[in-house]
Amino acid sequence: MEKKKNFFNAPARYLGENVEVCHNLASDGNGRFMPVSDPVTVTENGGAPLSVYPHSDGTRSLLVVRGNSLWVLYNGTETKVADVPRPPSCAYSARAGFIVMIPDNPPMVINLDPSGRWVVEKDTAFAIPIISTVDIGAVTAQMPSRQLRGVYNSRSSSLVAADIDTLTADYLDAYCRISDAAAADGAYIMPVMVRWNLTDFSGRTVYTSGPIMLGHDSGIQATTVGMEAAGDGFSSLQGASLTAMAFRVSLRFPSAEVEDMWDGIGTVGIEVSPQLHPVDPSMKVTARWESFTPSTGRLSLTAPGVVPGNFPAAPGTMLHRRAVGTLDRFGTLAESVAVKLDGNEGIIYQPSLYDTRRQLRQFVKMLETEVVPVADVIEREFSSPHTLSAAAVVDSGDTVVWGNLRSVRFNGFRVRELAVRHKTFGAATLPTAVKITFLDGSSVVKAFTEHEFNSLRISPLVTYPHPEAVEMTIIAGTRKLTLPLTPGGDRRYAYYLNPSLRPIDFDTEMEVYVEPAASPSGRDFPDGIAVARTNHPLLIRSAGHVGSGDIVALAPAPPLYSGAWSGGHDWFYAFSPTGIYCLRSNGKSFGSWLVDRRGVVDARHVAIVNKRVMALAGGDLVSVQHRSAAETLRRDLRCDMMGCPFGSEDLWVYDSQAGIFTVYDRYGKPLYTRDGLGAESLLSAPGALFLTLVGGTIVDAARKTRRFASRRVKWRARYDTSRYGSLLRAEVSLFSSRFVGDVTVWADGGAGSPHALTAARYHVDGELNRPLSGLALTPFREYTSLSIDGEAAPDTVFESLRLTYETNERY
Repeated sequence: MEKKKNFFNAPARYLGENVEVCHNLASDGNGRFMPVSDPVTVTENGGAPLSVYPHSDGTRSLLVVRGNSLWVLYNGTETKVADVPRPPSCAYSARAGFIVMIPDNPPMVINLDPSGRWVVEKDTAFAIPIISTVDIGAVTAQMPSRQLRGVYNSRSSSLVAADIDTLTADYLDAYCRISDAAAADGAYIMPVMVRWNLTDFSGRTVYTSGPIMLGHDSGIQATTVGMEAAGDGFSSLQGASLTAMAFRVSLRFPSAEVEDMWDGIGTVGIEVSPQLHPVDPSMKVTARWESFTPSTGRLSLTAPGVVPGNFPAAPGTMLHRRAVGTLDRFGTLAESVAVKLDGNEGIIYQPSLYDTRRQLRQFVKMLETEVVPVADVIEREFSSPHTLSAAAVVDSGDTVVWGNLRSVRFNGFRVRELAVRHKTFGAATLPTAVKITFLDGSSVVKAFTEHEFNSLRISPLVTYPHPEAVEMTIIAGTRKLTLPLTPGGDRRYAYYLNPSLRPIDFDTEMEVYVEPAASPSGRDFPDGIAVARTNHPLLIRSAGHVGSGDIVALAPAPPLYSGAWSGGHDWFYAFSPTGIYCLRSNGKSFGSWLVDRRGVVDARHVAIVNKRVMALAGGDLVSVQHRSAAETLRRDLRCDMMGCPFGSEDLWVYDSQAGIFTVYDRYGKPLYTRDGLGAESLLSAPGALFLTLVGGTIVDAARKTRRFASRRVKWRARYDTSRYGSLLRAEVSLFSSRFVGDVTVWADGGAGSPHALTAARYHVDGELNRPLSGLALTPFREYTSLSIDGEAAPDTVFESLRLTYETNERY
């Protein structure tokens, strides 16, 4: 038969489909394979990478944790920025810098200031004003003389209904006139609730205080009036004056604290509730004869709706219901008023647009609106001023999602925020503290050394924004006051209301100031999700439960097609031991559902490979690309951590037991393996893959540096050559300045390497400057294999394999 020659000829880049081993060899981008390079060393000083901050000039800063301190690495410099009490659980690269989550602690915000320094945002970077009242004088209205219809001869005599009606009308008329007179001058006669806030120049609310109550020292006023009676049956009443002291609200910032405040604060806002009028126009005055002489008597009138005595706002009274109802609806009822500052001081001047009678009608009507308690505990736990710690974070579009949450309760208001009567002279500084104790015995403490402050009395109303707060202890120097707290109607706060509505005196004198100890206790929401905007990542807009186990990782979920299933929402994946979930959020709310029941147990088991989300789920390598299923790419994958430089298509998977990284493409196909990078931690970043190696060195595996030492390489590939015939000759294009090892060609009939015939073997020890070529005579076999195994110099190049076969015409 006629013999015919066939050729198997392909560059190395086409051999990947059949490669069984490719160790420490990687494509150079031109279709050739070379020994893998060493990654670029970022630092030899150790640490675990947390997050990357991109600068506008294209450079970046790397945040790392070293023991109990945080460092920023930039362009060869290393700067310590903060100490941390515990290892961070995650970090987020925000617009102004980093947000670092530390378990059981408020988030640490590290900003890049205009001078290029990294600065930890202070807990309170602004001054707290002293809020008080300023008396502006008395307002008076005259009640007219009256001829009573009844005849009254003793103190036990009761007024007839007609006289009660007349006196009720006279009292209400006088009351409304003094209230109107004060309101026309921008003042008040009855207690009001006041809350203040600070906003920066971008309009962001920096801080909001709790509501306090300001009023006259007597609490309520002008609720009783005495009228002299004479004549037969003491039926002739003389006119009487109804008087109240009008006041305005003032605030003053201490000069010792306000020096740099106006560099970052744009405006001071004040919200004032309607006056807590104690009168009820639908009721009648209470009339009581106080004294009689043979010629005169004295009639005492108490305002309609007012409970006589020292506790007009005791629980169960109308005034108590009005006060608590106002507190429940403060955000709706309160009016924002202007405050004009003269230096660091200002007086609120807000003339009323409506008369008192109309105000009363509107006020009573608004108090009838339903108070809706907070729907979900998780929303209450993370609403401002409370915050959170989280174990996972991701952003997409303009939405930030935090996952695996733990509540961090607000540490409370300063004493100055609770005080309403002040001594403006005396000690320049005063140590103070406020301790809040919760139902479970845990507590938070706000301690501060006040300047230009010496509180004399505390607001009749104090609050804390959580319903499980049961006690507030206030300490100013050596004076102390402890108040019980009651849950509010909307289940968002707890309060104490002095039943007299008068400022509260300290009741305990201590020998020395002692700062109370705190024992904070948060609440865990392992399947919790909190949604915010990227411009305010810590301002939680909504929160809820995914319904999974612990959320270990979050990732953005790209749509299948351009514009597909977006609907104005941002999409995410949540990974937990109970499965993979899809999340949809519009920034205000979110929904979730299960995509795959295979669990993910570690945040390091999730990576994004060129917009494709890949994970180790249930031991399998899966790709999650849409809402209803996860595609299995590889079964039973050994993986301790995985990562991918953002924008790359190479997935790096580390097996710590073998000490080897395997690099896969985005479809789960292995490209090569490499050793020499014993990794302890990993961080994927745009164009970078940061590894902390055993020994502490941090490297960027996405960037290569020149290697001078040789590296052990292995290559083994097996090809179906059954249609080519019997092997005659082999040529391997392998070039190197020094290679020590073996290059072998085998032929087998399908049973694999253990039963293969050696067709050609080249033992090399030295330079390779031409292809390895020679006879490789073997009988017909269906498969041909190539093996390269040896120490290769850094310039080693494997270009191609060329095989020559002989066949009869029947082939």
